[in-house]
Amino acid sequence: ACFSNFMKHFCTTTCDPDESLFMDPGPGHVLNDTETGKLYIQQVDVYLTDKYANTMFDSCKNVEYPEDSSKVINLMCGGTDNCTAHLWLQFLGDPTENNNEAPFLMNYKFEEPGILNMSARDVNDTDFIPCNSSDSKYQCSCSDCPATCPPIP
Repeated sequence: ACFSNFMKHFCTTTCDPDESLFMDPGPGHVLNDTETGKLYIQQVDVYLTDKYANTMFDSCKNVEYPEDSSKVINLMCGGTDNCTAHLWLQFLGDPTENNNEAPFLMNYKFEEPGILNMSARDVNDTDFIPCNSSDSKYQCSCSDCPATCPPIP
């Protein structure tokens, strides 16, 4: 479930045909290259609901490295042991030397629908697969998802 949800988020922020509804380069975030005459995005605001961020995070937060039983999410969150959904996405969207995987700065903005007037930008609130999905294709092991563990007698 974690991998599927992470890939869904990655695809949503890179090639979703409706990304203009929840992503905005905003004023001052576009660079005009005077040599080539082309415009380049320097940073983008990405509007997500807390539900979106937390549901994706919850499907990944307990996944363990088999070699040392550490949480995978800690590495994906810059090495912190206190990762949250917001910190995780902020780390993934930061192209600094700590995480040079992001092509440009992605400023994640977390809002609930209807709370903030986002100038016609809609929040991206899709259905993620929970780690305890009944579909065996996505269901995680007990060690990676406590919700799949059998009850203790």
